[in-house]
Amino acid sequence: MKVIETKGITYLEKFNTSMEWYWGTDYTCGDLYEAEEVFRDGKRFEPNRLIFVHYPEGTVFEPIEAKKNQYFGSPAYIDGVIYILLVDFHKNLVCIVRCSDAMDEPSIVTEIPLSEVKDCYNLKIYGSPIMVTRQSGDNHFQIIWPEKVNFTIG
Repeated sequence: MKVIETKGITYLEKFNTSMEWYWGTDYTCGDLYEAEEVFRDGKRFEPNRLIFVHYPEGTVFEPIEAKKNQYFGSPAYIDGVIYILLVDFHKNLVCIVRCSDAMDEPSIVTEIPLSEVKDCYNLKIYGSPIMVTRQSGDNHFQIIWPEKVNFTIG
């Protein structure tokens, strides 16, 4: 047994594509879509924290500190790289940030204007190749980046 200090994050989720990496967030304002609703209603919210834990030693990494009006979505682990979905509501940007699994300095992969996304409902990163997608409640699936594709699913 090992104590892992997460500073209040109580649930860690294993990446489906890695035997060594887990991630966790504190969901201070619910999920990303709920944070977006709070922001659009003109209310203040605290940014959430996003951590990564390496197995088996239990080392905790927090490569990016979210700032005011920013919120993390679910990350993805693709081919030895952790991709982080960060929405900056103040700057109206959806940012994809990459960190190697060695937790080198994070770097921005792309910034997508938030105006290109109807809303943040089910906004996710998938791979390989890496892409940003969302699925609406009306049975539409969208690939937002690197290309724009929209189709109905049944």
